[in-house]
Amino acid sequence: MNTKIILILFIGFIFFVNHFSLTGQVPQVTSEGRWCNDFDSGFSPYEPGYVESDIGTFYDRCFDNLRQIREYYCTEGRFGGNYQVESRVMSCGIGYECRRDIYGKADACQRSV
Repeated sequence: MNTKIILILFIGFIFFVNHFSLTGQVPQVTSEGRWCNDFDSGFSPYEPGYVESDIGTFYDRCFDNLRQIREYYCTEGRFGGNYQVESRVMSCGIGYECRRDIYGKADACQRSV
């Protein structure tokens, strides 16, 4: 196959994967551990929260100039009894913006003023 075609296909594949991971369509597995506790009751981007597990603590965070949030939550692990930490990036939506917690902990999407 022509080298240019292979390069174009490779760049297209990287763009496709990057686009879906940034728009929140594909969850990202952070890590799998033995236990996981979600302090905002699961996938809740409109409530500040965090996830604690045996592999660390992950706080919901704003980014992209406060237009998006990375929401952390727990899901059942691949091997049954274990649990894994997953995260999803999403836009807050029309009429909402991501607001940082004044104590530097968990962020959340909230109504714009």
